[in-house]
Amino acid sequence: MKVLCFLILAAVSQAATFTPIQTNPAEPHPETILDGIFGAGAYYRVSDDIDQIIPGDSIVSVDVLASYAASTNVFVSLPTLGGFIGCIQTSLSFTEDHCTDPALNPDGRDYVATWRLFSDPEIFLLGFEDWPLPRSDYNFNDLVVKVRVGHRDIPPSEVPEGGTLWYALLGLAVLGVRRLSR
Repeated sequence: MKVLCFLILAAVSQAATFTPIQTNPAEPHPETILDGIFGAGAYYRVSDDIDQIIPGDSIVSVDVLASYAASTNVFVSLPTLGGFIGCIQTSLSFTEDHCTDPALNPDGRDYVATWRLFSDPEIFLLGFEDWPLPRSDYNFNDLVVKVRVGHRDIPPSEVPEGGTLWYALLGLAVLGVRRLSR
């Protein structure tokens, strides 16, 4: 049994891929930024294989946590099936977005490192790289944002009963008739 568990863990760990993050002595590592805000060990890195779409029905808020860019970066979100794709537009080239989905990037490379908080599954922490990767410093701290997503999970108690809807429509019809009769 122990051997089977080890083989499963080894297979899972080999399947996950992570874009390497380089250290720049002049700027903090993105995880140093996150440690200072959320505390060490409060988050985990999300594999590049599954961080392309931010799942959720809506983006509730976006907060800039840090920016160590040589340019102006603007975060945008693109709705897609099952969630959102996060992108930055950089003043280095407003014609070239860098997105969480590498298929949308001009060179097909990954420009985002993603983390999640253990304490709040609705929060995604995104570290963007603004320079095209051949010239990049690979530190993914050029724009670090916290994205809170929302879901349309409505508890059954908040869904109106069918009768309530009919009474509301009947009330509107009565008001309409009264207004027409005046």
